[in-house]
Amino acid sequence: MFCSCSSKNFTIGGRGSDNILETLLKQQLLPTTLHTQRINEITSLKSLNRKGNLTSLQHLRMESCPTLEFLQLQHLTSLQRIYISWCDNLQFMLKEGLQPSLSLLLIYKCSGLEKRYDNKTGKDWVNISQIPYS
Repeated sequence: MFCSCSSKNFTIGGRGSDNILETLLKQQLLPTTLHTQRINEITSLKSLNRKGNLTSLQHLRMESCPTLEFLQLQHLTSLQRIYISWCDNLQFMLKEGLQPSLSLLLIYKCSGLEKRYDNKTGKDWVNISQIPYS
């Protein structure tokens, strides 16, 4: 398990960190001043429903979360960059969850998302086509 937290950055991942992350998210214990959040190798995370107080978050990185199925990000009004990799079960992100401030969306090795959001041919490409780097 690894966990690093400051007033601006939060990183968590590895064996044993699932329950800690669940508690932090559910009880809204992360600093409201966070700019960067990295979640890596959380094996039991099914969804990321970011209701609450992280309105300063600008960068979100999700890596190697094999059970993640759903992202709901509409409350992250300052979000500028999203990196998602190795999340094979992740199937969709809500159109309403993608903020106008978003300038970069990187999807790598996420077969469900890659099919839906593939450049010009994916079913939901229109939902991300306005993002400058997607």
